[in-house]
Amino acid sequence: MKDDTSRSDIYLTVTLVGILLLNPVFAYYNASGYFFGAYLLVLLVSTYRDSHTSRATRLPELVTGVVALVCAWLHVVYPEKHGIQNINLVAFSIFLLIHTLVLLNRVVYAKQVNRATVLSCVNVYIFIGFLGACVACLIELDMPGSYNIATKNQTPEFYQFLYYSFVTLGTLGYGDVLPQNAFSQSLAIVLILVGQFYMAIIMALIIGKYLNGKGT
Repeated sequence: MKDDTSRSDIYLTVTLVGILLLNPVFAYYNASGYFFGAYLLVLLVSTYRDSHTSRATRLPELVTGVVALVCAWLHVVYPEKHGIQNINLVAFSIFLLIHTLVLLNRVVYAKQVNRATVLSCVNVYIFIGFLGACVACLIELDMPGSYNIATKNQTPEFYQFLYYSFVTLGTLGYGDVLPQNAFSQSLAIVLILVGQFYMAIIMALIIGKYLNGKGT
């Protein structure tokens, strides 16, 4: 079976996993703002290098990614300007949503299962986690107190919502981040449903394609 995995697929996966692993390091040194701007830049470059992205989606990805990147660095300079952070999170959410749909489309219409298909499945799951974190952060910014976070910091940081998003996707529910109103609780329900159905549907799809490939 011919494996058409490109370097861009591997590069994107390594970038996403690296962001998750480096996240606590930047949080420990109180450099979350710089971290957010840095990983946006790396993520923008890695997604732009994706050879499977069509021209129709590449332009909106680039525009929303650049807007998010500029706002991220402006927020580092002007941390008191919450409007900048809101624009940043909205643009980043659109950017994530577009590329998530691109990757999902690749998985669904793949004719055979290879490393590129598997990496796309992994990347989609991580993108969903980032998207959930952005939405949770937006809810907290617009309605402070939407989440009860067991932390010493007075202001919740993005990495805490990133942690919450993946914990909720996996239906672990440690209880250290608690949604407190209808909007945050609705997001938790959506993340749980997406996490469960994604794993079930994608596993069935991948296994079906793999078996069909072996049969031919």
